Amino acid sequence: MTAIPNNIKLSQVEKEETLAESLFGIAEDLKLTHKQMAALIKTTESTYKKWRANGRVPYKPQDPGYEAILNFLRLSYNLDAIFKNSADEKAWLKTPHEAFKISPMEYASKSFENLIAVRQYSDYVRGHGA
Repeated sequence: MTAIPNNIKLSQVEKEETLAESLFGIAEDLKLTHKQMAALIKTTESTYKKWRANGRVPYKPQDPGYEAILNFLRLSYNLDAIFKNSADEKAWLKTPHEAFKISPMEYASKSFENLIAVRQYSDYVRGHGA
């Protein structure tokens, strides 16, 4: 996960590029569409496409949308620790799961609270095993 600590002295542009690199890299690894990513990080597809085109994601820690991005990055970090490869991560995200009654990706895409629930579930599994 690439949460940028406040004590690291990076320019605003460097922070935005670092955030973009992490977010877009995850999307590519998991082969997620722009629409899927936008739903997961609680933004519009057009905004996500604009970020991709610019190679930057706004770094605004005070913005509620930033919290969704950080939770998605944490979820990805957990999945990296739980699974051996991105194919397994993608399968877990897209396969219906008994804890959510639908796929974790579909569940997390419905609301910010659901994203938090999926991230918390991954925290638990990472810490305790399935």
